Amino acid sequence: MGVIQTYQLNTEQGLDYLLKALEIRKQNYGEMHPTVANSYNNLGLVYKVEGNYEDALDNYILSLKIRKSTLGEENPSTATVYNNLGVIYRNLHKWDEAIKHHKKALEIRKKLFGENHLEIARTFNSMAKVYLR
Repeated sequence: MGVIQTYQLNTEQGLDYLLKALEIRKQNYGEMHPTVANSYNNLGLVYKVEGNYEDALDNYILSLKIRKSTLGEENPSTATVYNNLGVIYRNLHKWDEAIKHHKKALEIRKKLFGENHLEIARTFNSMAKVYLR
């Protein structure tokens, strides 16, 4: 519901729902659970849409920490967070960090999906946006 509200540009309501979901998930699963990581990732999305890149960064970093710990480094969800971090670093004009995170996403996705998967194309697209700044 929170992500839907965000895409409808009702970020305040979306943020409220996502924060409630995060608290419920933490109470039920504890801090280090993939579902909690999903909540942090979704919060990162809302903050990104709002242009609040520092809070987006903080939430994506928390999501990455949990996903690496629970799902491992070579997991599609972990790769997604690396790519999301690259987008935020691009928006913060931290070009080297953006490329570093996109390359990490690309490396994981190539191992998992091969060279011609749509996730590879998405990652190349994200990297291109950094270089075309």
